[in-house]
Amino acid sequence: MMSQVLDKLIGEKTTQILVVSDELTFNPALSRVVEEKIDVEITDCFVCTDKVIFNGIVRKCILYCPPFVEPNGDTGVNQNNNAVLLLQTEIEFPGFIAVNGAKRGDKCVIKAEVGDCRFLSPITEDEEGNILTAVEKLIVDVCVKVIREDC
Repeated sequence: MMSQVLDKLIGEKTTQILVVSDELTFNPALSRVVEEKIDVEITDCFVCTDKVIFNGIVRKCILYCPPFVEPNGDTGVNQNNNAVLLLQTEIEFPGFIAVNGAKRGDKCVIKAEVGDCRFLSPITEDEEGNILTAVEKLIVDVCVKVIREDC
């Protein structure tokens, strides 16, 4: 008779990680954000006694309009979408969470996503208030499951 391997759920926990980018430079300056796309990937995880350690990466694309420049040199908000620029960034992050009963050899399954708590925090702006440099701040919601194979 063939033996069947069953997975036993040892524990499931959730946590949140504050992720902050290095300084982002907008050249030309950012007048307004058109669209943002965010992808979160957990790159690896390690199960230790009563803990799970993981690493991840956030990939973000920002489509933005630069300031509109009139022929006479005056600037304003680019309302007509003649120019849309792309800025891409990758932000690596580590994390860990306590999961009672976890031990070496167990498997971890992790889901991660970015909710609505994300924003650009300007560092420098031009005289019209367009963003020249900023940092991205966002919260990654992480759900960790620890699974053990039982025979």
